[in-house]
Amino acid sequence: MSSNITYSYNSIQNPPEINQHYRYQLQEKCKALFLRTQNNTSALYEELIMKVCNISKGDHRMAALVKDVGGWYNSYRYKLHVAILQLAEEFSKTHQWDGEEPPMIEIELFVSENVWRQALHFYLKATDFPTLNKDTEILAKLGTFIRKMVNDVLKDQKRDEDTQHLIKKYNEYTLELKIPTKLSIAKFLQVRDLLDC
Repeated sequence: MSSNITYSYNSIQNPPEINQHYRYQLQEKCKALFLRTQNNTSALYEELIMKVCNISKGDHRMAALVKDVGGWYNSYRYKLHVAILQLAEEFSKTHQWDGEEPPMIEIELFVSENVWRQALHFYLKATDFPTLNKDTEILAKLGTFIRKMVNDVLKDQKRDEDTQHLIKKYNEYTLELKIPTKLSIAKFLQVRDLLDC
């Protein structure tokens, strides 16, 4: 007596690709995480991917996802740099100063809460906005973060220096921020350890 039983190993050998829901969640958590750190490491990306997509570090999909997240982060840095350049240009049109240091008091007045929120709008949309709006410490530090970037861009522009490197140097203002999101992943990620700070 012969039995015609066939086994399918396809589901074991080739796990399904990450679905669009998880990819969307991953993008949103990356945006929120960007508010904490504009720097990056593969370890940081892997930890975020494991938590959001519920896969292991050794999963065959990990390398492609790390590449995607790296591309998103590069895009986020570029967008923020452009926004800061625009603010610096607007400030320069209406303010004059002597010496290399722009007046910080003028920058603080110019970069009001509405202005810095607009500069960070793309990333703020990925947060738990009602909770974030109640946290005055986070809001104050995000405002300081944008004002400091505008200040440094203005100084570098006055010296005719490139300003792209500036985006990665502001972790002192944002790294410890517990940015609220619906899943709290970006909030509790051990960013300092994963960046080897």
